[in-house]
Amino acid sequence: MSEPVQAARELAALAASTAASAERERRLAPELVAGMREAGLFRLCVPSAAGGLEAHPQVLVDTIEELAAGDAAAGWCVAVSATAGMLGAWLDPAVAQEVYGPPANVVGGVFAPMGKAERTKGGYTVSGRWPFCSNVENCDWLMGGAIVDGDLRLMLFPRADVEVLDTWHVSGLRATGSHDMTVSELFVREEFSASLVSEPPRDAAPLYAFPPFATLALSIAAVALGTARAAIADLTALATAKRPSQSRRSLAERQHTQEQVAKA
Repeated sequence: MSEPVQAARELAALAASTAASAERERRLAPELVAGMREAGLFRLCVPSAAGGLEAHPQVLVDTIEELAAGDAAAGWCVAVSATAGMLGAWLDPAVAQEVYGPPANVVGGVFAPMGKAERTKGGYTVSGRWPFCSNVENCDWLMGGAIVDGDLRLMLFPRADVEVLDTWHVSGLRATGSHDMTVSELFVREEFSASLVSEPPRDAAPLYAFPPFATLALSIAAVALGTARAAIADLTALATAKRPSQSRRSLAERQHTQEQVAKA
């Protein structure tokens, strides 16, 4: 078992124990975030040249699945920020080092082109509002998609330049803190922008030869896998202890229950 997967398995217990309070507070518990930072789980897809883990896709999936088994929101936040690390492979190495180099740095954001960017001398003037910005309150840098000359480009902003709008009032996954973020007439230097669609990665590592949006899809699937695994475990525990009225057998002893668990 790789180190990230082992770390995630250990942190899953903390994620589970803090899940209820995290849902109430609409953000992950600080001690859980600190543990994930220290283990480098937000940096699974960051190039090794920029200090990241540059993990194999299987490690990415297994790590997120382990966390999501403890709390789906924790797995989701790692999925979003870990895959945001891919952008580092498309940046100039010096810029990637500035954004991703500090070991505690967490990057997040939204790939969707909800922003407007206009070319100007040395870069872009960017305005926009991006919904569903998961893990935003734990990020040091954020990215937002914008269409420039028909091309989807990602713009990087320091967290201090972004306004976070308290919009995430929902019934589930509240702890992801997936608020809206907005910037207005913000200058973004050319080197802090890249296109994962029209430009090749500068880093030739195998991870970045894999289609980036496929990597993103894998990470989201991993959250579902971990959540489903936890649901099966909860059902198994319930079925062992619960006995329907007017029955001598527990749910676990009933053929239908066994069939459904086996299918799952």
